[in-house]
Amino acid sequence: MPHCLIEYSQNLTQQQPVQNLLEAVFDGVGKSGLFDRSHIRVRAMAFADFLLVSSDQAFVHVTIRLHQGRSPEQRKQLSAEVLQALLTLHFNHTSITVETVEMDTASYSKQQV
Repeated sequence: MPHCLIEYSQNLTQQQPVQNLLEAVFDGVGKSGLFDRSHIRVRAMAFADFLLVSSDQAFVHVTIRLHQGRSPEQRKQLSAEVLQALLTLHFNHTSITVETVEMDTASYSKQQV
């Protein structure tokens, strides 16, 4: 835990390989110091269909799903670390957003097979 979900506009790959996004988010979460790096999960999904003000604009949105129990300050720090890591990729005409979402720990199930 955490699960980091990267949503991005497909045109973003003209600026950066997806692997760079995955690594930046992983590194940002790791730098927060809130999690053992072996527990961080990152995945990405491109959107071919989207509407923005300009056709040359792109977006990246990261949702970080966490178990309950982190303070608002910790969640804010985590979001800021991930945003800072993404900014090192030097995008152009790109909206970058990051949010944290607390999961209901009581209803979370996991089985490794």
